Amino acid sequence: MSETESKIKYLHKIAESHVKNGKRTTREEFLIDGSKGFSMKYYSKEDDKKIKVHAKGSDGKYELTITDGDKKDKKTVTKEELMKELKNMGIDFAYNYMKGAKDTKKTQMRHNVKRSSKKQSKPRKWTRK
Repeated sequence: MSETESKIKYLHKIAESHVKNGKRTTREEFLIDGSKGFSMKYYSKEDDKKIKVHAKGSDGKYELTITDGDKKDKKTVTKEELMKELKNMGIDFAYNYMKGAKDTKKTQMRHNVKRSSKKQSKPRKWTRK
């Protein structure tokens, strides 16, 4: 495997659309975490109300873009601030992932160690004297 290829640690993707009483509802969730960093997208549309949230970054700094209708807000936030924003907006899939995400560099180092299995000893055969 070459160094230019990225490794995906976590991928979450859900897209659903519903039509009820002539009203269309759309919701999309996308989250990917890998060697290139973290990226999250959320899109929700009910009638004329649109909300789009996009966060991308790594190493504790994230670029957060929130589009609510025609209003667009873009800012740079830390991991704690991003988690607070996600929780306040009710974007649980990303908040729960970030809350449970551990430092991946430490866990990767542990998993790269090759372990050999121990040979099991055969049970003894009992003989009568």
